[in-house]
Amino acid sequence: MSDLADEVWNGRSVLFKSFWGWSPDTWGALGWSSAGRRDTICREMTDPFILVCNVPLSAPGAEEHELGKIVGFYLISHEKGDRDEFIHPADHALKPTKWRYALRAIRAFDYLPEYRLDTREFDPTLVKNGRAVGAHGKTIADTRQLTVLRETPWREVPVYQPQNNAAAEGTVAASKGWVRAGPENQGGYAVPAMTQNLTRHLYILRLDGPTDVLLGTLANGRRVVKIGLAASPESRRTQFQAAIPRCVFTWKTHRTTLKPDIGARWTFQAAEAGEYAMKRSLAAQATHLDGEFYLASDEQINEAWRLGVAAAQAFGGKTR
Repeated sequence: MSDLADEVWNGRSVLFKSFWGWSPDTWGALGWSSAGRRDTICREMTDPFILVCNVPLSAPGAEEHELGKIVGFYLISHEKGDRDEFIHPADHALKPTKWRYALRAIRAFDYLPEYRLDTREFDPTLVKNGRAVGAHGKTIADTRQLTVLRETPWREVPVYQPQNNAAAEGTVAASKGWVRAGPENQGGYAVPAMTQNLTRHLYILRLDGPTDVLLGTLANGRRVVKIGLAASPESRRTQFQAAIPRCVFTWKTHRTTLKPDIGARWTFQAAEAGEYAMKRSLAAQATHLDGEFYLASDEQINEAWRLGVAAAQAFGGKTR
């Protein structure tokens, strides 16, 4: 059985293009301002083809951690339509005169945040020619670049697909706060072998905001924290952030062993030993808030982290 990376990348044309943000769950299209450019792409590219997405440094409203990064890629079919047929109704009001001549995205893949490529380092000419790349895109054929794009850790994520009732939904203005229901999870989305085999890292997330209000009692300077292990701690942080409404509370990464160039490289079992050590420490000293959430002082958090890292190191499970 071939790996997902072979299934997705082998035999595909690859187009690089700039987007203002990365939200495939609501934006399932690639569009242009003229039918001619769309038709040229269909003649020149495979069906489907890979669309690699960059968020430029000047992108308005993009998340800070996305700016200047290659954030993910789509599989784009040759199915033609109006832009609004392939995007969520909540996005119909966004630049309504732009990108009307569209092709439908059929799958989407997210580069793990900690591993996302800086566009300036990947290919400085893409930044130098940013206006043209944003408007028309650029075909990537260099074998070295294709290998880098394929081997940078990624995972499949939901992509918006048109629904039978999309026209009716479109009558509801985004300003009213309408959003579609989440997709039914029928077993999750595919992850290539290279991502499945990534080193797991310890992390501590903290919830910034008026903790007293959240708890309904005095926190006395203690913080709400969530501990765990993951191949991508930043992905875990963004998942938790997306699970709460926009408000004064923000999940921040307080500690992580995944750091540029110097990240710990433990087996899953070693990282698991570290996670258990953190739980034991916080369970004994701090207030358990259910699950992997605790209310703890800075001293208690620092001690739990010290013990967790030491336990992972002592396990002796360094990866190759």
